[in-house]
Amino acid sequence: MAPLLWVLTPSAEGNISTLSATISEGRYLEPSDEGTIVIGDGLARNLKLKVGDGVVMLGSGTDGSVAADVLTLVGIFRSGVPELDRQIAQMPLTRFQETFALSGDVNTIALKGSNLADVVRVDAELRNIATENGVLYRSWEELQPAIKQMIQLDMSTSGMMYVTLVTVVVFIILNTLYMSVLERTREFGGLMALGMRPRLIGKMVWMELIFLSFLGAGIGIALGSALTIYFLNVGIYIPGMEEIYAQWGIPSRMYPSFTIFSVLGRTDGNCRVDLCAWFYPLSPDIGAGTCHRNGFSMMNNFKILRPLAWRNLWRNPRRTSITLIVVVVGLWSVLTFASLLAAWGSSSRDAALGLLIGQGQIHASGYMDDPNIENLMPPLTGH
Repeated sequence: MAPLLWVLTPSAEGNISTLSATISEGRYLEPSDEGTIVIGDGLARNLKLKVGDGVVMLGSGTDGSVAADVLTLVGIFRSGVPELDRQIAQMPLTRFQETFALSGDVNTIALKGSNLADVVRVDAELRNIATENGVLYRSWEELQPAIKQMIQLDMSTSGMMYVTLVTVVVFIILNTLYMSVLERTREFGGLMALGMRPRLIGKMVWMELIFLSFLGAGIGIALGSALTIYFLNVGIYIPGMEEIYAQWGIPSRMYPSFTIFSVLGRTDGNCRVDLCAWFYPLSPDIGAGTCHRNGFSMMNNFKILRPLAWRNLWRNPRRTSITLIVVVVGLWSVLTFASLLAAWGSSSRDAALGLLIGQGQIHASGYMDDPNIENLMPPLTGH
């Protein structure tokens, strides 16, 4: 497999690539460098090169002349991706342009925003600019389809596991709540003997479940958030997976991007309707406006039942504690699994994009089909 020469601007490369962080011997290219080069450790091993050796480069310039240069090897990198380490060599753009008579022209421009979502958001605009200038824009999915497919496959498998976990957690919580209600049959019978209507008893039970849900959710979210914040700082490390991750350019330590605000945002839309239905259930032939017309009655029920429901919770602290623990552990496990899932997807994608390609690229027309230095980009406008 022939080596690939990656020509770049050292002062700007750190904003695009993370390859400089993988230097194992020597140093990376610096803005003041001219006749220097860095290569992968696999390529250095095959060519029997070490830091300080001279590397002869031969080729054909765009003007038909013989392009020859001698570069000093200043660094050897080890990315962990064998294909990159056996193929890639990097040198300063200005020196390459002088040697190959490019007159300041380039073949490719790599793009990177503050985050990937920024680049994705302006995807259509970038494509329009590229079309207007007679060049081609490619997103990261088009540049690295294998990475995209790998992430999709893994996320699909993990998604099924996530759905299974959520289903199990929901049924465990429902079973716990159901058993806590069944064991209170005599208590409900006593309340009915005192004149309390079954419907009001049902609302009182719903009120207790609401209190338990809010308490359990609050504690579970707090614990899950604390664990997520911890992983945000120290990362998630799975021993024994280093070699497997290295094959895809994924770091052995992943950092979750899941936040508690996204969880809270998902529950916002249903809160008002659910609370209304709990206290004043809607039948199929009653419009939503009925909920508002009976709001006064609902509030009266709330004022009456709230202290009664709250006291009922703590009359049996053992039952309440067990139910709370189930809710807390269930929500905590779901939140933690979601953090791991998000960490895997974002880390694998960002690590792969950060090595070389960036979050998108603009190419000279035809360059991807024929990566020849003569396929040069015209000056871009409208950006």
